[in-house]
Amino acid sequence: MRFVYINFLWALFTLCGGIIFGAFPATVAMFTVIRSFHHTNDGPISIFNLFFKSFRSAFFKSNLLNLIFMGVISVGVINLLLSSHLSGALKMVSFTGGILSLTLCIIALIVIFPIYVTLDLTLKQSLTMAIFLPFTRLTVTFLFFVTIIGLGTFFYLMPAFIFFFGMSVPAYCIHLLSNQLFKILPT
Repeated sequence: MRFVYINFLWALFTLCGGIIFGAFPATVAMFTVIRSFHHTNDGPISIFNLFFKSFRSAFFKSNLLNLIFMGVISVGVINLLLSSHLSGALKMVSFTGGILSLTLCIIALIVIFPIYVTLDLTLKQSLTMAIFLPFTRLTVTFLFFVTIIGLGTFFYLMPAFIFFFGMSVPAYCIHLLSNQLFKILPT
């Protein structure tokens, strides 16, 4: 039931932030709540209060991350679109660069939220960690993709579940896998 409630809060706060500027803070808040399930010894938590507090405190910093990711994704997509109008080696270099930048961006986007809520880092350090940390344990990175593809397939076959678990369950799985990545970090 907690996952349904978290999913509802994520959708509500994303809409309250105007979708574009609400998605990243709502996702940070969702990961904060999910992380608290495993790391809080204070007894039961108020999910709404923690979600709201996290959303409010992360609004500007997480939207800066949002702008960075949107910029990189835009450049990658434009690069791919323009590569179709080129020819020869330039086309291959442009296409490969676009694919590589989008792949790195997707990998970084998967792990940036657990890094953001778990590690006390600056924005630059968080981005650097999100780019390089997944390559330290490739099996975990592979499991990220298998999990996301598996959940995506499930939601494709059972679309009604998207409304109840579409963000919270994938976030929970990403959180669990991210903990495996964090084990290599010095304490």
